[in-house]
Amino acid sequence: MPQHMQIPRAYLDPPANTLIDRMNTEHPSHRLSKPSGSFTSVLEVINECDVENSPRYAPRKEGNRRLTFCNVYACDVCYLLGAYLPAVWWKREALKRLMRGEAVPNKEQNIDYLNVNGIYGWLEEFGNEFGWQSLPDASTAQNEANAGKLVVIIASKQRDSRHGHISIVVPETSMTRRVIQPGNVIPVQSQAGAKNYRMSTAMGAWWLKDVYTGYGFWKTAIGSPDSDH
Repeated sequence: MPQHMQIPRAYLDPPANTLIDRMNTEHPSHRLSKPSGSFTSVLEVINECDVENSPRYAPRKEGNRRLTFCNVYACDVCYLLGAYLPAVWWKREALKRLMRGEAVPNKEQNIDYLNVNGIYGWLEEFGNEFGWQSLPDASTAQNEANAGKLVVIIASKQRDSRHGHISIVVPETSMTRRVIQPGNVIPVQSQAGAKNYRMSTAMGAWWLKDVYTGYGFWKTAIGSPDSDH
């Protein structure tokens, strides 16, 4: 894992007590019931976001493209829980300047929006420095979520123009539990995407599909001390 000088978070400030719409300015911001960072559990946050009904996460068409918002949803969940998963990150030239110890402002000219492939690469390169730890398998991912950690499953596609996918692992309840199959475990997950699920195993072991070139399971602490913004 590469080691870097301490690199600050990249962000574009959301309005107070709202989530900015990072993908479409015509889409209204989601008004929160309480300030971000004061939520204490994944279950509380997925109820707040209401992914199955919120227009913020609904798939839609733009010309010939079908837009889905798994990355927006995952970043929102992390943001509300006080963990840092970047919706935006420093451009390469800005990173070089930061590594030289220069001050670089969080401005549009210094920052790129990340799709899921970008978030996948960020976790691999920078995740440990921002409190994320890689997990070995899906069963461990479910166990960590049950123990109160914030856990994601993420998979990338080969071309940067083709989005990968990311989901949130949700603690099991008496009504919804992991599915154990021969040689595989499907954790309980919450996701936006072509179909949005508040809490389900219906998406199956999606990360094993041939369309993905790499996948990983990652955890971080809720309300991590690394997350001051």
